Amino acid sequence: MLSVRVADLSDSKEIFEWRNDETTRQMSHIDNIVDWDEHRNWFSSTLKSQSQFLLICHIEETKQKIAAVRFDLNKNIAVISINLSPSIRSKGWAMPCLKEAINHFTFNFSSISIIKAEIKSVNLASVKAFESVGFTFDRENNKIRYYNFIV
Repeated sequence: MLSVRVADLSDSKEIFEWRNDETTRQMSHIDNIVDWDEHRNWFSSTLKSQSQFLLICHIEETKQKIAAVRFDLNKNIAVISINLSPSIRSKGWAMPCLKEAINHFTFNFSSISIIKAEIKSVNLASVKAFESVGFTFDRENNKIRYYNFIV
């Protein structure tokens, strides 16, 4: 069974490795390799931030971490992003991770009315996952597809 929890410092190494995975970088808006010190500073500030909320999806029985889902908050809007563990890609976990993370997030942030997603047009797996949980296409600009989810 899938479970979601708030990220903590013990998650930093896996997220660092997932972030620097080649496929992850190709599908990310920022595709450079991140060094450890830069990641560590980002991760620490994200955990302390009032405008970011980072969740970890894991398999309950084994505690295997399978995704990080981040929400960047701005008033009543949040922008969501997901980073799947390379070891579980194409195994059907993106949609349930998104659903559970959104449920957890909206329970804790009831003032949010819209969740937005920005997905590279070539990232068909993410497009499919976000659409399957109810995100609606808004527009495409510079090879980025913009989606909205009304809470």
